Amino acid sequence: MQVLRSMLAVLLGFATFGISSRLFFQLTGIDLHRPANFFVMLLGVLFSAVVAFVAGYAAGWIAGQKPLIHAMSIAMLLVFGVGMSLIVGGSKWSMVSTLVVSIPMTFVGALAYSRKLASKAPPPPKPEDPFQNLDEMLKD
Repeated sequence: MQVLRSMLAVLLGFATFGISSRLFFQLTGIDLHRPANFFVMLLGVLFSAVVAFVAGYAAGWIAGQKPLIHAMSIAMLLVFGVGMSLIVGGSKWSMVSTLVVSIPMTFVGALAYSRKLASKAPPPPKPEDPFQNLDEMLKD
């Protein structure tokens, strides 16, 4: 069951990034395969960074464990997507921003969820004191 949950976490995290980015760029009319001005690139990079953070966080949340491993899986899918985009050609600014900004932000999102998991974990058990019963042992 955990394997299916992990697969679902990665697929939904990747879909979160892909679908949100596609909708954003379609709604704003930004063509990823054409050169863009600085403002358009900045807007695209910032949006992609936020969505990548959410994708990494969501993957960790859905999986319920090992969020960084799930973020790494999403990152591999994103690298594959960038590779496919390089074959198609066009402007490279969106591909570079995915590699330089979005993929690291996926890990930041997973790390944020990882810290949340760690804060909810019960404290580790206190080690037993080996000298606790020393007085009783010495009386014998």
